[in-house]
Amino acid sequence: MTTIVGRNCKIEVALTFDSPISPTAVTKASPAVGTLTSHTVDTGDVGYWTVAAGMVELDGQAVFCTDTDANTFTMNGLDASLYSTFSAGTLTLAATWGLLDEAGGYAVGGGAADQLDDSRLHLAKRRNIAGLNAAEDVTINLKTPEVEGAALAFVTAAARNGTSILVKITKGTRIVRVAYGVPSTYGEQVDVGGLGTGSFNLICPAYVLKPNV
Repeated sequence: MTTIVGRNCKIEVALTFDSPISPTAVTKASPAVGTLTSHTVDTGDVGYWTVAAGMVELDGQAVFCTDTDANTFTMNGLDASLYSTFSAGTLTLAATWGLLDEAGGYAVGGGAADQLDDSRLHLAKRRNIAGLNAAEDVTINLKTPEVEGAALAFVTAAARNGTSILVKITKGTRIVRVAYGVPSTYGEQVDVGGLGTGSFNLICPAYVLKPNV
């Protein structure tokens, strides 16, 4: 196993998308497999799900796909074994990407679930139970430019409009993380003799996916 090193890493933002496709089934498995007759999903495609009913856990989930065969595709790293049963939904795949050239680092949130106090009068010690899992939001650090590149300008516009963006993080030729969510606007700090810095957050409704391929 290779450790991620902060060198030769790229953070890219999807600038355009293909028309959404409507798979007819998604397996409750790890990794999950989608079914669509004569699908057009290629290995390496990245996209996000929109699901209103059925397997609602998929809604807003970013995925990395592998072309399994003519009628199925695998969503590497996605464990849907405990999800509800799929009935309908759409998968929207990225068509073109823009390099977030200003990116200087990233951090993925996580940690322990909320601790809920379930203590009772008869107990001699406090009893906590696990609540919701911690959010897996993403923070992207920047070297703030005088003029924004195309990808950062796209992120800024999405933040101001409250719309979601799709992000992939690549180490060399391997996609190591994919995420989908609403970005914040980025801050900016400039000191005498120093580089301008800032950061923005990506609020993810689902999980930051690790394709593990």
